[in-house]
Amino acid sequence: MGQDETVYHVDAKDREIGRVLRSEAHLDALYHRAAHVWLLTGSGRLILQQRSRDKAVAPGRWTSTASGHVKYGSTYDETAAEELWEEAGLRGVRLRQLGKRVLVGFSEDGREVCRGWTAVYAGRCPVDVAQLRPQAGEVARFQAFAIDDVAAALRGESVLRDDAGAPVLFSTTFATAMSTYAEDLGSVQE
Repeated sequence: MGQDETVYHVDAKDREIGRVLRSEAHLDALYHRAAHVWLLTGSGRLILQQRSRDKAVAPGRWTSTASGHVKYGSTYDETAAEELWEEAGLRGVRLRQLGKRVLVGFSEDGREVCRGWTAVYAGRCPVDVAQLRPQAGEVARFQAFAIDDVAAALRGESVLRDDAGAPVLFSTTFATAMSTYAEDLGSVQE
């Protein structure tokens, strides 16, 4: 959420160093932990969220269905479930971890502000996209896209457009994660 929180400060190998405020981790681009969740519709489309325009990192950009920092004392798995509840209003979704890697986020002026060991999870959405509840101040809206169309846009082969016809601009963290785990989405079971 919008409030500052204490997160894990970790090293380049995801070993715990201590704790740090999220704002300090972003100010100094310190390694910390995060979780991203990708949900697929029943027909296999990828549900993305458009971030609120008020976000410090990647405002208005399209990204994972839900994502967030791992609060100190919590786990990657707990964070994935918590963020899905907070950002989309979903509980009890069965998730599978696809992997974990460092993802980097940038401010609008191009400064690196978020360097996190990020666990990426995938699962099937149990409701229609229209039933997802965007968290005020965090999520502008949700939309489902064909995975092949997302991948083609990320490779620069085409321009993906949202349902209003505007070009879809992705967050750097989402683009990096998709370059690593896109092929694994096909194995997500119901």
